[in-house]
Amino acid sequence: MSSGDEALFLGLDAGTSGMRGVCVDQGGEIVAAAKTSFDDEQQARLPKVWRAGIARILDELASLVALDRIRGIAVDGQSGTG
Repeated sequence: MSSGDEALFLGLDAGTSGMRGVCVDQGGEIVAAAKTSFDDEQQARLPKVWRAGIARILDELASLVALDRIRGIAVDGQSGTG
């Protein structure tokens, strides 16, 4: 179980249908998660939509855990094939 001051690690994923964020503790246990969806395929290609999505995810995660506990960040993305 994660304590209130233990280091966390943030994973961000940008896919073709939306974005996801997850905070895990040192043992790999998920302690907080958030996601947002794109309205359509065109939105999935707009950097301003990605930035807004990340902001929403971080806001939601901040309501669940203290973001100053994050000690590392991993980012993954999937590009459309169409």
